Amino acid sequence: MAAPVPVRIPVAWRHSSRALGGMKQSFPDIVCEQCKKMLARADVEHATHVPPPESLLAAGAVAVPNFGWFCSQECAALYERANGRRIFDRNAAGEVQYYPKP
Repeated sequence: MAAPVPVRIPVAWRHSSRALGGMKQSFPDIVCEQCKKMLARADVEHATHVPPPESLLAAGAVAVPNFGWFCSQECAALYERANGRRIFDRNAAGEVQYYPKP
């Protein structure tokens, strides 16, 4: 049986850089796609975020794969309204949700 594949949580596109084997690699901060609120800073030295993505999810932030983050369900709904259509998948409660709540 194959080992489980780890869940990759998306990040927004505000970048910091880190050196990796002599090459610079982009490592972005996490920001809300709607209101642009800073949700987590990139900890370039440790290749993680502060606070970590799991803490953001527990606090009510919304991660959307291959897209980015929203600070709340309200910002996700505002983003959809601004674009004139429903874009994201929802759970049975009508919330944008791609990852299980911690």
